[in-house]
Amino acid sequence: MVRTTRIIPPIRIPPPNPSSPEESALIEASLNREKLRAISVQNLMEDQRKEEQIFKAMFYKAAIREMVPIINMLIQRAKEGDMGAVHEVFDRILGKAIQPITGKDGGPIRITWEDGKFMEQPMLPESASPPSP
Repeated sequence: MVRTTRIIPPIRIPPPNPSSPEESALIEASLNREKLRAISVQNLMEDQRKEEQIFKAMFYKAAIREMVPIINMLIQRAKEGDMGAVHEVFDRILGKAIQPITGKDGGPIRITWEDGKFMEQPMLPESASPPSP
């Protein structure tokens, strides 16, 4: 499968050529309205981003404040011998155990792409020969 890319040149629109001062004033007023609209949209988007950041900060503080009793309860249950709680505490503190990614029989994995399709194949020992088709 062959992928081709075509580059399309941008379309060039000639600037307006007003024939009268009134037409020139209309074009200028139209451009000014569009500039104001673009500035308004940009200001609105900035305001929304600021509100989102404030909301996230407030939510984060509330979540932290509410998590302290939950964390204390989880630690207490782990101290009492609840193995699920012990597992959670260790996973959160030490991080989850590393899971090895291996092919068949613990060997490495060979990854190939054929015609845009992913194909996973186990690596063969150097002494072995690849299977015949």
